Amino acid sequence: MCQKSLTAFLDTKRAEFPRFYFISDPTLLEILSLGSDPQSVPPHFQSGLFDSVTSVAFDKADKYKMLEMSSQQGERVKFQNITDGVLVDSPLMAKGNIEVWLQALVDGMQATVRGVIKVASTHVNEQDLETFIFTHPAQISLLGIQFLWTGDMQTALTQSTQDKSIMSRTMKKTDAILKEMIVITTRTTLGKNERKNLETCITVQVHQRDTSEAGIVAPD
Repeated sequence: MCQKSLTAFLDTKRAEFPRFYFISDPTLLEILSLGSDPQSVPPHFQSGLFDSVTSVAFDKADKYKMLEMSSQQGERVKFQNITDGVLVDSPLMAKGNIEVWLQALVDGMQATVRGVIKVASTHVNEQDLETFIFTHPAQISLLGIQFLWTGDMQTALTQSTQDKSIMSRTMKKTDAILKEMIVITTRTTLGKNERKNLETCITVQVHQRDTSEAGIVAPD
């Protein structure tokens, strides 16, 4: 009877926050027991709650206010929202039942990434390549070079019937971006995360260059 009641209780919690389905009953019980101390919950994030978020930073003056999230690689991103095209800090509150504020954390994380991506879609056309890659989170830097390539290829494909050389020029631009990133890797001042981020961007850019090359069709 005790086991049945416990299972029913945990099922109600899992129904309210589905990520609880990915963790065991003992771990879930331990997490639920930390309701009055939200700062003790982040060590359990990697038990199955989150894939990449390992911790959140709490405000020193308010133990319930979450300011930023951190990844396994130590990359930190502030919780933000986009207002009138500008990112503004938007701290999250770890108050109420654990399943409630954990869902608020998920929503805040998604809103933050969405806002950063929206702003970065403009920055990628305004900033130089090195500045863009190293001043944005790794995931966003990777998306940025894909934005560039997709935009260039879409334009080239649209205009290829009128401009027979546009595909070749687009290929050269894609190759130039790749070479620029390779040159940056030779710098000894790059940190571990910066180098890993750059190498990932290079891998994707190589694929994009090969795709661009395959798209060049000799005229009849």
